Amino acid sequence: MPADLDTRTPCLDESSSLTTLQTAGYLLGRTLPCAVLHDENAPTWATWSDPWVTHMPRDQTQYQWASWLAASSARTVVLAQNLVPAEAPDDWRTRGAAGEYDGYVRDLGANLVARGFGRAVIRLAPKANGDWAKDSVGSTAADWSAWRRYWARAANVLRATPGSDFDVEWSLNAGYRNLPLDQIYPGDQAVDVVGISMLDSAPTAVGAAQPARWQYQKAVAGGLDTQVAFARTHGKPIAFSEWAALPTSRADGAGDDAYYADQISALVRGVPTRYQAYVNTPNGSVLRLQDASGVRASWKRHYGVTGDALR
Repeated sequence: MPADLDTRTPCLDESSSLTTLQTAGYLLGRTLPCAVLHDENAPTWATWSDPWVTHMPRDQTQYQWASWLAASSARTVVLAQNLVPAEAPDDWRTRGAAGEYDGYVRDLGANLVARGFGRAVIRLAPKANGDWAKDSVGSTAADWSAWRRYWARAANVLRATPGSDFDVEWSLNAGYRNLPLDQIYPGDQAVDVVGISMLDSAPTAVGAAQPARWQYQKAVAGGLDTQVAFARTHGKPIAFSEWAALPTSRADGAGDDAYYADQISALVRGVPTRYQAYVNTPNGSVLRLQDASGVRASWKRHYGVTGDALR
């Protein structure tokens, strides 16, 4: 981990362009030093090992992330990167664990370093305990064993890239599929950061009232308390890889929930944290900071220029 980076760095997720990041900075009253970029839909190994974020045409100035990174050592990019492309066969976990894909992983690391992304946080297999993406941990003990061995192998190959200073993040969804963490954990030598995705979601029976909603999110099986405790046991910082308020148009949403935002920042102050990233997508699945005055005010209070979460 680069020593000059604040370990509670405020990030913006869904900030695929520099324009989006700058606009959010204006809104929040500070220059944002961190962006979460996504490269999770590669069709082939060739495109997987050469992420789009590293080689956009120079006339597309809003995508020149390497130049943005080079301007300050206090900036960082979190790259959400899947473990395999779409073309990988169904037995990819076993093949990866046996080393079949090491060359592609080496190419990925070399391309990132050569193009200025050698200090990136690599969020490898985002939300791996989910069951919707090809690169998930799978559903059987055999799947889990092969997955964690391949993940560890890939992480160690990446960190061995000459000139690199990567952090590799093991990324989970809080409260989804309460899997035995020790059976899907790639090991302390492979993992730098334990990433936790936790949107402000709760069943309708829990309701929107606080603090009951927050207590549910913390205590639910496989939820925040479980994952934070696991990170602490293994001596790893956490990352709030994705957090956001949800609109009331969703059955599991509570709207502009400033209490939830306050609790996220309180946890960051008390737990070693690599970064936190608000998901600010315009597709309506979450509440953007532009549209959530209470959450936005909380964000500024805690992560603004004089924010108390950064002390």
